[in-house]
Amino acid sequence: MKQFKVLDYDIIYLSYDEPNAEENYTNLLTKVPWAKRVHGVEGSDAAHKACAKISETDRFITIDGDNQIDEQFLNQTINFQDGVDLTRHVVSWTADNIINGLRYGNGGIKCWDKNTVLKMKTHENADPENVAAGIDFCWDLEYIQINSLMSTVYNNANPQQAWRAGFREGVKMSLIEGMKPAKDELIGNHWKNLERLYIWCMTGADVENGLWAIYGAREGLYKTMCTDWDYVNVRDFEYLNKLWKDKVQDESDLLEAIKDYGERLKEQLDIPIAITPLDAQQSKFFKSTYRNPPRPEHPYIRTSTTQFNTFSSQFKSLNTFSSQVKPTVAEPKQLKLEYDIVMISYDEVNADENFDKLKTRFPKAQRIHGVRGIHQAHIAAANICSTEMFWIVDGDAVIADDFNFDYVVEDNKAVHVWRSQNPINDLVYGYGGVKLFPTQMTRDMDTSRPDMTTSISDRFKKMEKISCVTGFNSSEFSAWRSAFRECAKLSSKIIDRQKEDETNERLRIWTTVGKDRPFGEFAIKGAIAGREYGLSDGADLRLINDFNWLYEQFTEITDTTEEWQKLHNDDDTTEVTPVTEVSQPVEIVKPKEVQIDSSWKQTVPFKQDDPLPPRDNFIVDLLDRFEILYGCLLYTSPSPRD
Repeated sequence: MKQFKVLDYDIIYLSYDEPNAEENYTNLLTKVPWAKRVHGVEGSDAAHKACAKISETDRFITIDGDNQIDEQFLNQTINFQDGVDLTRHVVSWTADNIINGLRYGNGGIKCWDKNTVLKMKTHENADPENVAAGIDFCWDLEYIQINSLMSTVYNNANPQQAWRAGFREGVKMSLIEGMKPAKDELIGNHWKNLERLYIWCMTGADVENGLWAIYGAREGLYKTMCTDWDYVNVRDFEYLNKLWKDKVQDESDLLEAIKDYGERLKEQLDIPIAITPLDAQQSKFFKSTYRNPPRPEHPYIRTSTTQFNTFSSQFKSLNTFSSQVKPTVAEPKQLKLEYDIVMISYDEVNADENFDKLKTRFPKAQRIHGVRGIHQAHIAAANICSTEMFWIVDGDAVIADDFNFDYVVEDNKAVHVWRSQNPINDLVYGYGGVKLFPTQMTRDMDTSRPDMTTSISDRFKKMEKISCVTGFNSSEFSAWRSAFRECAKLSSKIIDRQKEDETNERLRIWTTVGKDRPFGEFAIKGAIAGREYGLSDGADLRLINDFNWLYEQFTEITDTTEEWQKLHNDDDTTEVTPVTEVSQPVEIVKPKEVQIDSSWKQTVPFKQDDPLPPRDNFIVDLLDRFEILYGCLLYTSPSPRD
């Protein structure tokens, strides 16, 4: 085990031209009298190299010129997993932004490997073809995020500092992996980045110079996404200082300038911000109620602890630390990757991207792609696993940052199902969630049974934690198809022991909410069509698993064929394809025609007040599982951070 103690490393105060740099340095010396300082070095790459050159330890810690630390930071101890290589990793602690209350790595404490910094090429020293490295360290080096809140960023000492802070985040938060996306691709950025970007553009009027930060964030976003401005300039502080000279200098004009950018951003990007930012009272209320999402614990970390009030009294602060900083300490936790992880994908537009993200966090994750039939796909997944249980991740699933696949089962004969969040309407229940299956029982499942999960085991365990966002809204047909299938099931009213009010509320949400989300209009159309089908005379629910039939229904409504032609061909064969690395997907094939037993039909429509009909074995199999997944959870509609 590799142990990391803050007190084992040099602490270096890094400042440039911050108006509060001397005040903050004095504050640091009351807590860390031995702290070194680097000041006034132009260029972020050069400045950090200057820190590395004066460091006498193999790693060093930087405190930015606008940052004040909590003295309890000095007592941090991190235990890393055995055998990990931390040379290219930056350890980053959470910081509290005084302007808008956001808590993430921006401006926070960092710990660097000395030799890596001396050799790196970032910012002004980056290779011309490596644009991402030219903008920020985070797209060139690897980051280990620590959730403990250990400092406060005071970036509002004057209007220029606040504007520059907002401008730089407005630029960087709009980029995807350091590159400028197309306008219609901005919404595809990580939800945390988008959420923070919107908050930068709306919140802060309750603190001094907060409106200048809002102005800067909106300007940075607009110049990056809506003009040909070279966004690489965001790294150059002298360039930004010159840019500042052209800003409105009269505060009476400031709000109008902010609103002007708001109008242009709404018109050209259609982002969900208001033209007028939150006023002081609204900002204060927002910050008092907003819950910052936790930073995910890195798999390298074994434990992260702080021993409060144990540091020698000679180094206790001479001043009271800001009451706004309330350190949170991560509970000791061992990451347990006990079971194999497999993504199953078929024709999901975002499957490659999602698998790439999954592999980044969990390098041992595997993939089965292009296998026709839900039973056969899961059997193929089980066949490449060597553990007694295995995790299943759907191809459209975007795994939650705090979901770590570390659950250890008590019942190894049970199917475990976690909850998922709907990206269109924010519904949260079992639909699309991560699952944990017994491996051998999956291999031996009865493929003749229509419902796959009940053909594995008759024991199920419902898990409350949100595992992912089900990103089914990656295309027009995908959004429509998913909504149609789900609402056909809900509206048919054949779910045994269902909660009537809950089901009706979910139907209402599916059919009305989310038009402003990507492909939300198609999801709503699919939900309405699925609801009507489920209520119709003679509806055969088994048809909702026939993608040919579904596409016929889709084209009747949308009169669109281009997307299907792009996603499918006429080849009727495919291979079981285990994928252990990100690779080109197997060519998607059009599903074979499904043979439906036409002798089975519902003879009467199922309306809201109708009694349930007699159940045959097919219905029993289907509904028992559906009830377990969906029928016993209360409706909630949290934000993604909950």
